[in-house]
Amino acid sequence: MEYAGKREKGILCAVIILFYLTAASCWLTWNVYAKYTMSDSGGDGARVARFEVQESGTATADITAELAPGENYSYEVDVVNKSETAITYKITAENTYNNLPLTFEMYELNGTESVSDDGNGKAVWYGEIAAADGNIHRYALRISWKEEDGSRNPEYAGQADLFRVTLEAAQAD
Repeated sequence: MEYAGKREKGILCAVIILFYLTAASCWLTWNVYAKYTMSDSGGDGARVARFEVQESGTATADITAELAPGENYSYEVDVVNKSETAITYKITAENTYNNLPLTFEMYELNGTESVSDDGNGKAVWYGEIAAADGNIHRYALRISWKEEDGSRNPEYAGQADLFRVTLEAAQAD
């Protein structure tokens, strides 16, 4: 009989301990979950602005310039800001091989500004587009082989140059 009483006390202690452990784990779970959720009944709230830039084609394009003396080649780049923030962008044109005596410049279509080769085979255009501006900003790269003395040199026969045009865009705000 004495054994049955100790057994009942042991079971009762185990039930009480399980009850307190269950209550403590529920309280901890509720506390941890409450840190990561919240509700707001006010009308003012914050949200993340969308960032979306579109270019015509790829962000980096390789252009093979196979020209003869006196010829020109043009490559167009369109930039559109479809994001909810202002953007800054950089268009880089680079002559990677410099095999031929080519000159190049980047200019804004419907504009007067242009950027020419910096002497190291690169031309860089910097720009910014406002958040509300949905217009297409058009640029062109003009590659030229001026017809000068020595431009018909036989060593240029069968040669080609590779130009790389890269567009980099970042959020300005």
